[in-house]
Parts: sequence; C-alpha cells; structure tokens
Amino acid sequence: MAQTAHCHARIRDVNRKGHLDVPQSLPTLLLIAHGSRRSEANDEVRRTADALAAALSDTYAAVRVAFLELAEPSIPDAVATLALDGVRAFDVLPWLLSAGAHVQEDVPQLLHAAAAEHQLAVRLLPHLGGLDGFPEAVAELLKRSF
Repeated sequence: MAQTAHCHARIRDVNRKGHLDVPQSLPTLLLIAHGSRRSEANDEVRRTADALAAALSDTYAAVRVAFLELAEPSIPDAVATLALDGVRAFDVLPWLLSAGAHVQEDVPQLLHAAAAEHQLAVRLLPHLGGLDGFPEAVAELLKRSF
C-alpha cells in the first residue's frame, strides 16, 4: 500500500496538480526512520512527526516522513514529493539511535542522489542518538516517567 509523503503543520493549500503547497518562509523537516512491516510502528513515526510539527511550528513549515525500507514513502519518493510541492531546500533528521551503516552510508547516499535529481538543497542533521544533549534528555524523560 503506497502512501504519499506524510505532511503536517501549516500546510496551506492543495495546488492544481493535487500537491500540497508548503509555505517557503520556513524550511521543511524530513524525518527518516528505518521502517517496519508493522504499520503501527510506522504510524508511531507519523504521530511523532505530527507532534514535532506542532512543537516546531515556528521553525519548520512542515514535518514529513520517509522510510529506509519496509514502509512508504521511500526516501526518493518523499524527496520527489517535496520537489513537486515547491520545496527547494529542506533539513533531514535521521530518526535512528546509533551511527550504523544506515546513518553513515544509506541515508546520505539515498538522500543526496534524490536531492540532486530534483535540484534541491539538503542539510543532513545529526542522527537522533547523535544530537547534543540526547542522553540528558532521555534521562530527564525517564525521571518524569516514574
């Protein structure tokens, strides 16, 4: 079951071709997750993107998702949709905990090839587990959960 790129927060209109017009005053954020055969797991990533879109509405015009494998949209499909929606530049947050092969090789290769094909500028952010303050943020969340 193919899906179009999941779109969130502050999307204005659907244009004549059926694509979402994203306001260009703010960049778009693309979360790239691994993907799962379990639709519930992929939906969890989409809900996280929705929550981030609300929390970062003053920073990003939209938050979308793509998956490395096992779920749609793929990275090339999500980037193609960004281009069709008029996005010219976007940030990418690999929604992955460690700097394994997906972070070091797969995401950059797929992402940069797709961005080059559509002449888009992309800024690859550190993966989730590599963000400054990530362990401390997890510790704080754990303390609040008890």
